[in-house]
Amino acid sequence: MQLVLLLFLSRAFVILTYVPGIGNSISGASILFGNIIGYAVVLLFFVPLIVMAKKYPERSLVMNLSYAFCRLGPFISVIYYLFIVLLASNTLAHFQFFMVNAVFTEANVWVIILPMMAVAVYAAHIGIEGISRSGFLVTIGFTIAFLFILFSSIPNVEMVNVKLPVDGRMREIALSAYMVVSNTVEVLLFYLLLPYCNRKIKSGVFGLVISLTVLTELVTFFIVSVLGDFAASQTFPFYALASLSELSIFQRLDALHMGIWVFVAFIKLSLLIFLGTEILKFITPNNKSGEPYHRISLLITAVLILGFAVPACYYIEWLRILYRILYSGIPVILLGVIVPIIVLWRLRILKKKQSLKRKDG
Repeated sequence: MQLVLLLFLSRAFVILTYVPGIGNSISGASILFGNIIGYAVVLLFFVPLIVMAKKYPERSLVMNLSYAFCRLGPFISVIYYLFIVLLASNTLAHFQFFMVNAVFTEANVWVIILPMMAVAVYAAHIGIEGISRSGFLVTIGFTIAFLFILFSSIPNVEMVNVKLPVDGRMREIALSAYMVVSNTVEVLLFYLLLPYCNRKIKSGVFGLVISLTVLTELVTFFIVSVLGDFAASQTFPFYALASLSELSIFQRLDALHMGIWVFVAFIKLSLLIFLGTEILKFITPNNKSGEPYHRISLLITAVLILGFAVPACYYIEWLRILYRILYSGIPVILLGVIVPIIVLWRLRILKKKQSLKRKDG
């Protein structure tokens, strides 16, 4: 359950600044249908992970790469490491972009990113157990705040805004589904967290996909039905939704949104720094005593993340390039589906060769 909550919060980080049909004029109904189809495809993407977890328990994809391709495995693992570093850099820059443009418009970049980076590095140093416990508490706070915002938005719902497309319905639905697939990088993160899971992988996969489907559908429905065409002009539609919503006990629901955003960003960044550090420890040589360079790996990972994030904080085009690379759909399909299938195929061949040698012996 802790793993599911961590990956749920990781995806929620993106969904909280989600713009329905970004860059395209798509009807609300098509987006809602496309979300469901997209997560159905994501569920299929998890099939190789379930097989890998069953056949090779307590081994991550990076570990299986070394078993399958020996010396070539660590070189392939570098690609996963770079992806995690870029994803963490995008997370930090995205966090700063929201805070500076929506909340603290006069704040200095370093005042925003350095405290977040410091606490995230410390959490990664403590380990996955500390991050998981924090994730459980953050999920409770996130759920309460999220429901407050949605509940207060109900009086503003206008079903006329959830309109059907005039033509090109299937194209709009397919485009919306692909956007869901390309943004769900948690498929890849799940592979890297396998050594920390028990064997109830199927339950975790179904729980994650169902919870993400519900979250995305709720966010999409309220943004589309409340904001209508106005949502397309907003950089942060859900934040705008929170700003328009009011409850008698909370006059500033946008402040509530800011609070959950900070904690969700902390969990995602901590998790990515931890995973990057673990990959680097695995693919680099040990020190003279035979122990991995834990502190150096953490330091190197943190410096690289900060190095890629700072330019994205100052230049919006660099942030857009990072987004296009990470959420184009290619990383999810290539690193989260194709490579795992090849690894499983290779491990199966090696297993057959070993069994034939035993028979010949």
